[in-house]
Amino acid sequence: MNEQQIMTVKEFRSLTGKATAHFSDEQIAELIRQLDFIAGMYVKQVVPRKETAEKVKKS
Repeated sequence: MNEQQIMTVKEFRSLTGKATAHFSDEQIAELIRQLDFIAGMYVKQVVPRKETAEKVKKS
């Protein structure tokens, strides 16, 4: 499975610094996939609620 990630392992390591130094590149890639999935689930739940709330406010 060669899906394109939202960031590279190098970018992730740059953002997290020493906190993820003990993880392998494969583990970092899996963390990126998991975080992307979680973020997607959050957006799918929150955005529709916000749009609905804005419609109710306008009424």
